[in-house]
Amino acid sequence: MLPIAPVLRDKNQAEVAAAVHINGRIQGNIAYSPIRHLLLTTAGSYQERGSTEDTTHFYNRQYEVGLGSYWPVAKSWLFSGQLGYGQAESQRGFKGIRNFLVSDPGYDKYKTHYNKFYGQVAASVDIKRVTLGLSYRRTWIDFKSLTYNGEPLPFRRMIRDEPMFLLRTGITRQTASFLKLQATLGCSFNSGNGLDNADDLLNRHRVHVREDMLTYSIGLIFHPHFLPKRAE
Repeated sequence: MLPIAPVLRDKNQAEVAAAVHINGRIQGNIAYSPIRHLLLTTAGSYQERGSTEDTTHFYNRQYEVGLGSYWPVAKSWLFSGQLGYGQAESQRGFKGIRNFLVSDPGYDKYKTHYNKFYGQVAASVDIKRVTLGLSYRRTWIDFKSLTYNGEPLPFRRMIRDEPMFLLRTGITRQTASFLKLQATLGCSFNSGNGLDNADDLLNRHRVHVREDMLTYSIGLIFHPHFLPKRAE
């Protein structure tokens, strides 16, 4: 799931976002500031390719909630930080090679449920109608269950680092547009030795579980506080 990097600068501001990842995942975020400098966030995502009964498939569902703070600097810059918690379940199936001599295709099926804790920092700058931003998230994953073809694997924890670049531009004519288009580009990679507590015989599973990936998406951002006010 993409990190949440809302651009809120004052109390009673809110942000509702929806995005589609290039791999087909859909994601929704909500951020709100009830008082100045306090940031509340929640997000969820869903992805499904093929049926879980098919030989090749991928399924992922997760949610998270966060608490943080933001600090506007001058008129253009914004800095923020968050701490959060989430849960996820994922299932992945694909054909693998078991025996090269007889070309046995085999079948790999991984299934997991996990909790996650994350910390994140972000910075953005407004340049006329465009916002450029960077965020960096570190996520600690705690596997509640992790199985391969129904058999448990001994991996318990994993740490992932997730930097992201974002670009936003207003769609409406107002300088402070209530509707914006956002594009993101980032990556997610394993960090530390969170999966190295198993012997080398499990290295093939370790590679699949901690697979690095690129993330890019396009979506819409809605700021209700920028809606045109009705004339009295």
